[in-house]
Amino acid sequence: MWGVLLLGAAAPAALAQHEHEGDVEVGATAEGRLGAIFEQDAPSVLYPFAAFGLEGWLGDEPGFGAIEKAEEDLLPLAEGCEVWLRVDALDDALRVFDGGLNEIHVGGALLLGGHDLHEHALWFIDADSPQYDADQEAWSGTFTLLDEGATDYADSAPIVIAFTPACRPGQTLTVTCRGGDKIVAKLKGGRTDAELTARLDGDANTDTELHVNDRGKGRAKFKRVADGPHQVEVVECGTTGNTVCP
Repeated sequence: MWGVLLLGAAAPAALAQHEHEGDVEVGATAEGRLGAIFEQDAPSVLYPFAAFGLEGWLGDEPGFGAIEKAEEDLLPLAEGCEVWLRVDALDDALRVFDGGLNEIHVGGALLLGGHDLHEHALWFIDADSPQYDADQEAWSGTFTLLDEGATDYADSAPIVIAFTPACRPGQTLTVTCRGGDKIVAKLKGGRTDAELTARLDGDANTDTELHVNDRGKGRAKFKRVADGPHQVEVVECGTTGNTVCP
């Protein structure tokens, strides 16, 4: 939530919807080494952002959370630890910021917290970077967990996290009027797991969630629509489709 408090109205709505289920879970082995439980079926989705001199794709998932009980080969963190996330490598145009919008460069580190840590970084794909490629599907970073506390845990194995923009070049939106007063908008070729917004005729009061499934498809419906021409827009992407009712 701190990301929303920092960025205010400029923050993507997705920042307010932390999905802790996908967090990097942090613990330590019995031998005294930091470790993480993290599986990424698909890159984490970042959303359009333009503020503070930045323009590109922003998000704060995944976050980092301490495990509360033994899981797999990890034990809960002991009191006295001070866990940091070091940035080891970043793909071109991928950037990392803390909650104060201070950039964490390669070789730098972000404080995650103590034995009960729960923290989020801001992940950013910089569309203004000379190395930015709009056709690139995903950007990855490599990170290591460090302990600067009294517990002196050994460093974790490298953690690789991948990110992708919420909108894909070439995605399409088909809009049809059904039954005279209902509009159905179908997105194809979208980004898997993107949580988007469908808007009717530029009216924010009509905003409807549009979830993109693992086949790149999503759907939104609008009911009790007046006769005449209408346009539906995927707000985050600018993708539009038109129809006429009835």
